[in-house]
Amino acid sequence: EQVDANFEAQNADQLLEEEDPDEPRTVKQFQQWRAKFENNVQLSAELLQDRLVEESSLQSRLRMIALTTEDVSKEFYRTVQAQKQGQEKQLAWVAGRFEGSGYKVLLSTLRKIHSPAFLSKLGITLWQAPDPASCRQLSWIQEESALLADTWKVLLELACARTWSQAMYWCCPPFLLGSSFASTAAEREGLELLRQLDAGLKAAHGLLQHGAADGDSRGPAIRDLLEDCFWPSCQLSLELVQAARDASFQPNNAQVLELAFACFGAPSNTKHACEDYTLVKRDRADIHGTYWTASETVPRELELNTMDEVNVKWVKSGTLADMRMAAATMTLAELHTSDFRNLEATWAGMFFVPGMIVLNSTEDGAVLSLGFRKWAAQTIPLEIEKDAQGRLLFILPRVQDQRPTQRPRWMWNTCASAEDTNFKACTVELLHPAAVPARLKEHSCVLEAVSPVEPLLKAALRSGRCFLDVPALKKLCVANGAADPTPTGKVGKKGKRSIMKIDRAQVLLAKIFPEIPAGSEEHSKILQGIMGDRSQPMTEACAADVLAGVKLLDRDNGEKFAGLAAVAQKIETDFKIKEEQALAEVVEKIWHLHFLYGKHLQAGEEQPTSREIHDLVERLQAEREQADAAEATEASEASGAKGGRGRGRASDAKGRRKGAGGAVDVRPKAVPDADAKGKRKGAGAGGAVDGAAKRRRVT
Repeated sequence: EQVDANFEAQNADQLLEEEDPDEPRTVKQFQQWRAKFENNVQLSAELLQDRLVEESSLQSRLRMIALTTEDVSKEFYRTVQAQKQGQEKQLAWVAGRFEGSGYKVLLSTLRKIHSPAFLSKLGITLWQAPDPASCRQLSWIQEESALLADTWKVLLELACARTWSQAMYWCCPPFLLGSSFASTAAEREGLELLRQLDAGLKAAHGLLQHGAADGDSRGPAIRDLLEDCFWPSCQLSLELVQAARDASFQPNNAQVLELAFACFGAPSNTKHACEDYTLVKRDRADIHGTYWTASETVPRELELNTMDEVNVKWVKSGTLADMRMAAATMTLAELHTSDFRNLEATWAGMFFVPGMIVLNSTEDGAVLSLGFRKWAAQTIPLEIEKDAQGRLLFILPRVQDQRPTQRPRWMWNTCASAEDTNFKACTVELLHPAAVPARLKEHSCVLEAVSPVEPLLKAALRSGRCFLDVPALKKLCVANGAADPTPTGKVGKKGKRSIMKIDRAQVLLAKIFPEIPAGSEEHSKILQGIMGDRSQPMTEACAADVLAGVKLLDRDNGEKFAGLAAVAQKIETDFKIKEEQALAEVVEKIWHLHFLYGKHLQAGEEQPTSREIHDLVERLQAEREQADAAEATEASEASGAKGGRGRGRASDAKGRRKGAGGAVDVRPKAVPDADAKGKRKGAGAGGAVDGAAKRRRVT
């Protein structure tokens, strides 16, 4: 320690420089390095100085994120500013939200691939190759194509998220009241949708009332649909429906307008209203007295409802619930005309994988899938082109300003057969500008089909991005006539193995893709998509590495990883406890077997209890630890002594090893002879315990 202190004192300046490197590795070092810059602009310039190093650098990725999110971030800023400019601007924003301002933003976000300015800022070369087919093998085109692929993923994710987050404002009451502040054509469209929802509610409740007595199988699906709709249980939505009925679903009605103004005329920020309410409560408290008194006696025991009782009156809320509400609402408006005939089969819409191109049976119409939520999917129509080799190319449409509302297209799929061709699909990638045909050069980039056009189910599974849960997997196996799976799970109480999810997935793939051999790269990709990704649990070896890494951190960073260290410590402790329990169980089983067959049990002796066996195991472990400690001490002393004695304990002339517990005989022992009855001759129960202790100590 004194040597280390002297070294630090002599090399203080050098150590101080080493704590402030150009690439800091701790928070403290980063703050010290950051202090060298006058402001954040210089810091950003230093971090982004690799502008010309390579396109896969940090600066290129940050530029791509900034360019792709430009329209969405600007819309958010405009929305925040509109809420501060008074009631008129706020109501105009509500009307624009119903008319589809969000759809215009997501469409402009996706159409960035057709913008030469966007591609130029992204660093993509806008070059027309003489031979578009052969230029794809150039290395720099492949590098830029990889960046384009990541860019398309970000654009698609933004579009899908924006579509589903705004869906309930386009189709669900009471948000349909926003049409009252829009144009007359938009208001008429909103009231027409409300009329369809009213008719759908009437048809659904009628089927539930009459179908229950007839044993109609649509009842559970209709109840599930109404539960996901949720708004029929909201009093405000029911008042809106009644007001629209009184107005015969015609626009420019005073009662409907008054109800809409009551919903959207107040400030969107409730901060001031809540503060005013708190001040009123405080004034009333000052008037009536200083102290509060309870009006009822607090019960001694709380009577809480069970989860089933809570679910009767309440449903789960959140972002996913809002998305399901929008999909269920449009399903209610669409399928009520056919008496919800295929309602229970709408789960097959899960094959509308986001980013896939879905075509009709004649392949003359195509849409871009934006995802599916339990009941329905949303899509965007596309323009279809072909290149000289016959490959399909797709172009995103422009915004149609002449329409009163701009919305994605809702789609439903009710068939889960791999042979059904009502819908076809394929996977697409973004084509580099150099490989785009000359007649489509005005679009800069286009989407190119990179997989065969095949039935929707096959295309979704082949993409490797179609996750299936066990209920959906069972339905698919039944719909496609797959063979019964061979169980490979654990053996149950009845001696039969359980069927695992992977067993069903393999028989399904064998039925749908018989031409793909099991174990191939494509087969593994499809199987991985069905099974989904699993988080890797922390193992005992990993826990030891985590603990060792946390111990090497400084105090500031070590505190931030305290939770991870606690988990690793718990795993390591549990592992040691399991080892000790396993050892105790093995010893106990051995003793029970010995005494069960009477090999050591003599007349008048009793079988040892589990407690006695547990004490024996603890004594054996203690003796083993003492022997190991004594052996380590003697080894260290022997290594420093003269005369070249060995590191281990010296054996005496009789072959006995000297240890902490005295001399232990390490010579081979003769096996006791067996008597006429096949029993070994030995001591009683007590002698057997002593012999086991000796054998355990030697081991």
